Amino acid sequence: MNQRAVRFADEAALIAVARDAELARAYMRRYLGGWGDSSRDTVIAYLASGQNAVAAAHRLGCGRRTVERRLAAVERALGGALREHAGALDVAVRLERVARTEGWWP
Repeated sequence: MNQRAVRFADEAALIAVARDAELARAYMRRYLGGWGDSSRDTVIAYLASGQNAVAAAHRLGCGRRTVERRLAAVERALGGALREHAGALDVAVRLERVARTEGWWP
């Protein structure tokens, strides 16, 4: 699948989930919940850095190994490689931004 098709699928998922607050909460809990702030922030930095652990470490002000350790824990929680879940994680991160702005996510 090409990048444009994947991006469109991600956008469609964001729109669909955002229309239902309860579904959105469940989606965010699935992809962002239960890891702790440091792992969540690491995933956000990793995605924002083009899935580059060194660049994510630089953004976070920590070492590459710290980023890799946190990402490995997230992968275990997700049950697969981050690259397999990158689109869903990106949607969850963007959805969380909207939810926090709108005041319906803690």
